[in-house]
Amino acid sequence: FFPQFNTLFKSPLAGQTFRIDTRWLPNGLLETIFFPYIFTLNPQHVGEGLMQQFVWPVLYTLFWLRAILGLSQKLWRKAPIEPFTPKAHFLITFIAVAYAVWMLVFSIYRYTAPLELLAPLAIWILACNLFPYRRLIVLFIVFLTLFALLKNINSGVFAQRGKWQQTTFEVDLPAIRSPSTTTLFYVGKEPYAWITPFFPKEIAFISLMTN
Repeated sequence: FFPQFNTLFKSPLAGQTFRIDTRWLPNGLLETIFFPYIFTLNPQHVGEGLMQQFVWPVLYTLFWLRAILGLSQKLWRKAPIEPFTPKAHFLITFIAVAYAVWMLVFSIYRYTAPLELLAPLAIWILACNLFPYRRLIVLFIVFLTLFALLKNINSGVFAQRGKWQQTTFEVDLPAIRSPSTTTLFYVGKEPYAWITPFFPKEIAFISLMTN
């Protein structure tokens, strides 16, 4: 949160400005309402990758269906629905609030990783609360998982990974005569910190980069 929200922290170590990348935010009321459907069909609306994940429109649809039925039950005593357990209620509320904050403040897809991990469980809870067909719900969640895996196997992180049997990375170190008197200086925009543990521990490291 620091220094992005330093208007709240007011630390002298950074400027008291609120910095945010507004390129990914929804444009207007309609996009805000239908945002999960929009960024599912067009992943680059919320990031530079091509990761397509259909759990979001499914979860979003189930959430509002349950909310509408729950509201109608309170107003007109119709459509009897079993109440959530406290744990299920907490999880659904957490995801809903976190999604709203994410959409209004960031809308950068990779920031949804914790919510994406919880999405299948939330789909299970909502679907079981709305429908009695638990075996079909299990099959549907399995289908969503397989679709996400197979659909994105050649894009994003999967494409960078290469074939499953290939080595992810390797480090070919140069000969260092005197590690204790050596300083390695990282420059440029690429992240190089992951290379550091492969060098002798006596070496000092300095990095100067943007952001």
